[in-house]
Amino acid sequence: MKVLVCDDDDKFLKIIREYLQQIGSEQNLQLEILGIQNPDELMEQVKKNPDIQLIFLDIIFEGSENNGIKIAEEIQKVNNSIPIVFITNYDSFAVQSYQVNAIGYLLKPVTYEEFQTQFQKCLSKIKEEEKCLCIKTECNHAVIKYSDLMYIDTMDRSIWLHTIYQKYKVRYTMKELENILKTDARFFRIHTAYIVNIQYIVSISSSEVILKNGESILISKYKKKKFMQAILEYSKSSRSVSYTHLRAHETLRYL
Repeated sequence: MKVLVCDDDDKFLKIIREYLQQIGSEQNLQLEILGIQNPDELMEQVKKNPDIQLIFLDIIFEGSENNGIKIAEEIQKVNNSIPIVFITNYDSFAVQSYQVNAIGYLLKPVTYEEFQTQFQKCLSKIKEEEKCLCIKTECNHAVIKYSDLMYIDTMDRSIWLHTIYQKYKVRYTMKELENILKTDARFFRIHTAYIVNIQYIVSISSSEVILKNGESILISKYKKKKFMQAILEYSKSSRSVSYTHLRAHETLRYL
C-alpha cells in the first residue's frame, strides 16, 4: 500500500513516517511511504504514482502561495478516489476540507492513538472502494466496482446498471440487485424503479435527487424518510458525505 505524506516541517514528517511504520509493523501491512516537503512537487508525485492509495496533507506551507485545500482540488481532478487526510495547526479550514471531500482532519500535535484511529478509517474506506459486483450482462459477464456504480433503473422491463463509464443491461430483477447490495450502506432503493449510490448525490428535493453527472432520479414519497435516515447513518461512517447530506439532515427535521 503506497502512502504519500506532504508537510514542510521535517520533524513532523519524520513523526508521521514513524507512526506509519509502527502501524505497518503492528498490522503486518506492507506500506511504501513517500514523504515530501515541497507542495509544488505533490501533483507530480500523484501523476507519477497512480497507485497511491492514501494522502496525508498539511494545509499551510511557509513561503508557498499554494495550500492544502487547493492541492486537494487539483488531486481530485487527476484521481478523485484517493482518500485525503489533512493534518494542520489550524482548525479554521475544517469546513473547506468537507468541500473537497477529505476523509479526515487532524490537528497538530497528533498522538499515535489519534493517527492510528484515523488510519483505520482510511483503510476501511479503501477496502470499501475495492468491493466489486460480478454480474451477468445481456452479452457476457462484467466486474463493476461498487464505487463506480451510480444507480440502477428499470425501463421497459429491462434492468440497467449505470456506472461512471458506461451502462449495462443485466439479467437480474431489481429485487435481486437490491438484496445483493443491501449489505453496503451506500446503496438505497429510493423508488420502485431506482436504486441509487449515495456517494453520487449532489442535491435532494422533495421529489427527486440530482446526481453528480446532472441526471435526476425520482424519490418515492413512501421511501423518503427512510432514505434520509440512511444518508445520516452513512454519514456517520464516511467523511466523504459532505454538504449534500448535511442539508439532508436539516430536511429530516421537517419530515
